[in-house]
Amino acid sequence: MLRAFGCTILLYLAGCSSAGDTSALLELSLAQNAPAPTAILTARVYDDAGALTPSRALPSSALPGRLVISHLPAVAQRIRVVVDGGAVLGVAVVQTKPGQQVSGLLVLGTAADSDGDGVPDSVDVCPNVVDPDQKDDDRDGRGNLCGGVILDLSTIVDFSGVDLAGVDMATPITPCSLHPEYAFCDDFESGTLGHWQAMDNASITTNALDGMNSLLLTVAAGQTKADVITAAPFPALTAQFWGRVRMQIGGSVPGYYSVFEIYDASGTPGMVFGVNSGFLALDEYGFTADAHPVSSQPITVNTAYCVEWHIGGGEVKVFVDGNEVTAMTATGHQAFAPGKLDFTVGVTSAAAASFSGRFDDIAFDEIRIGCAP
Repeated sequence: MLRAFGCTILLYLAGCSSAGDTSALLELSLAQNAPAPTAILTARVYDDAGALTPSRALPSSALPGRLVISHLPAVAQRIRVVVDGGAVLGVAVVQTKPGQQVSGLLVLGTAADSDGDGVPDSVDVCPNVVDPDQKDDDRDGRGNLCGGVILDLSTIVDFSGVDLAGVDMATPITPCSLHPEYAFCDDFESGTLGHWQAMDNASITTNALDGMNSLLLTVAAGQTKADVITAAPFPALTAQFWGRVRMQIGGSVPGYYSVFEIYDASGTPGMVFGVNSGFLALDEYGFTADAHPVSSQPITVNTAYCVEWHIGGGEVKVFVDGNEVTAMTATGHQAFAPGKLDFTVGVTSAAAASFSGRFDDIAFDEIRIGCAP
């Protein structure tokens, strides 16, 4: 137990705070390709005036997991939660609400820490002076030990509206477990092809685009395709819907090949994405006047992309890494509700050399999903 301002502040892994308590619940994870953390993590909690608690040791074996900060002062205020894992650092800035639990994300990565005090420069009130206590008596963003640097804590990530009550505390946090409201979501963190029927050369790889696992489709030299199809009927969606996938193409890429297809309930293809001579291609079968494929977004081999699309109102819009590719907007599209998905890395004739596709965080819903976890 740690004492500050007359309140007993508790930091512990997993669990839930009591009703009426002012608390914060943070989803802890390690960034992709980040160095391994030390066996023991050090967690500290600050408000705008300095440390609310002494440091607290946590086992890094708990990653990914959850950190609950309970019995915070019953006032609305910004708090900074810093977790130090040696070669990795993480910070979350959240706005507390009296008598409520707010939620946030804390990702450990290679954050800059110029003075080596265990507080990332991005939230350090004295980034060039060792001050692990972060004392700032006048709360002006300049620490007591330095001046001239104003800390900007105006950007707050408030996840208080996210309902996490139904998630098993022992289950690692994944993009899909954070969003049970999505009509369809598969991040492959189960390590299986549970949602899919493997047709050719499909597997789960731990060389992941996100989290621990991704879908891998590999076409060897002399083969034509690798694909998976949704194993169960697709959830009911209207003829206006959003979709998202993270994708990366690798190997010796041919001139044109398909990537994934969306069919209606009768099995008629309504939209096809492909790659054409190094560009993302939208090849739509559901057009009254088919003038596609449209290839206007460069795709670099061995580079991960987040691709989103919206179908509705007689048009298709495509977004890459959150930005709309206006040149790929297609009008005159016949409305259809999705019936099944077919992720196919394939060519019309046998491949001269092997190539592959990795896919992750596949999601569909009637509202925009975005590229964030």
